[in-house]
Amino acid sequence: MNAMLQRRLRTVDLRVHLHPVSGEHLPFADESFDCVVSTLVLCSIPDVERAVAEVYRVLKPNGRYLFLEHGRVAVTSHY
Repeated sequence: MNAMLQRRLRTVDLRVHLHPVSGEHLPFADESFDCVVSTLVLCSIPDVERAVAEVYRVLKPNGRYLFLEHGRVAVTSHY
């Protein structure tokens, strides 16, 4: 997937850096990023509160945290 993503990034005019790291222990200094993006990962992190706190630690003031997650579906008797 990384190779496919790298090819796609070459087609857009954006400066993007990918860092596959542990969400609970981000290896970056405080206030390092203007934006942090996570996609479908919070559901697989044991300590979600710690991971979100880490995101906000590394965001610059007024930085943005963009995330996409799927929700839980309640199964009811009519299904």
